[in-house]
Amino acid sequence: PLILAVELRQLFAAMADCNCCNSLGSSPAFQLLLSIAVVILFLLIGIYGISIIILSNWDLSGFDFSDEWQSAADFYVTSQDLAYWFGAIVGVLWLIAICSRCCAPCCCQLSDVQCPCSPCKTFHMLDAPFFIGVLIAVWPVNMIRSQRDVPWTEDNNVFHTEGFILFTDAVLVIGLLILLVAIPSSFVKWRKMVSGGPRPQAAVPAPAVPATAVGPPVVVATVVGSGNDNAQSGAV
Repeated sequence: PLILAVELRQLFAAMADCNCCNSLGSSPAFQLLLSIAVVILFLLIGIYGISIIILSNWDLSGFDFSDEWQSAADFYVTSQDLAYWFGAIVGVLWLIAICSRCCAPCCCQLSDVQCPCSPCKTFHMLDAPFFIGVLIAVWPVNMIRSQRDVPWTEDNNVFHTEGFILFTDAVLVIGLLILLVAIPSSFVKWRKMVSGGPRPQAAVPAPAVPATAVGPPVVVATVVGSGNDNAQSGAV
């Protein structure tokens, strides 16, 4: 118990000093993890989109629910579950990344992570496709998944209309396109972080200013030769 208390105390002290955010925000290993997670998320949501296309183009005019249709429906459910749960994992990584790279540098003085707002550089903008793409791509998956097992009632009828389904499909396509941009940008940032990346500049002390006299100038007059003149006059 004593060792655990000491470790917890050290952890809380590190969190108070923003050491955790500084380590995560400047870690190339964490950036590589985000890059791989973006690739997997893009593939899973892309497979989920393919399952939507298969079911949307299935001919059910004769109400022929054959084994092939059941296999396609199972493929849709499985791909949706995989995209949903892995999206939840990426959501945790997304929260950690935005706290350590956007919130903490602006609120605390981190030694290895620059504040992305002062000024915003290309190095900081490489995170933008990841932050935006994950939000847009995961939202329709979560929305449809949450309504999948809900009974059709008058209160949630809007979620089962054709217009809402088309809207979520359009958002899904936009999210996939942004994730496609996030893949190369994430790996580019990883390469930049491996090579060093930008660091916060240390405060440069102001140059010393020499002291100057303040006030009107003082004139000192010196009388020379008055004593010699008096001696000569006394001798005469």
